[in-house]
Amino acid sequence: MHAGEFTVDVELDGVHGSRNVAGLLKPLLDGLVSALQVHRPAPAQAEDRVRSRLALLGDPPEPWTLLTDDSVSVLGARSLVRAGKTNLVWNPGDDRCSAVSVIARAATTPRIAATVHAVPE
Repeated sequence: MHAGEFTVDVELDGVHGSRNVAGLLKPLLDGLVSALQVHRPAPAQAEDRVRSRLALLGDPPEPWTLLTDDSVSVLGARSLVRAGKTNLVWNPGDDRCSAVSVIARAATTPRIAATVHAVPE
């Protein structure tokens, strides 16, 4: 587990136009960082609301189990998600990301590859 800063290298193949690349980056990075963290509920959060909204994404216990699975917490634990007024609000620890490198290439088949690197302390 790495609790410090990290960097991300991203390769995007088959993305056409710079506006597409820019529009993909924020959700891509949020998803990547979220996938490498484990959710630890904040004490004041209403977890039943989070669980009910997560249940809309699949078999009710599965999304919660995946969200709280310690085996994928390469970037540690945090209060990763909370229930907003109508949707889930994600809060990945992307503030610890000190640099992002992006290579976008023309290709007939879309492909995304990302590598996360720990910044030595």
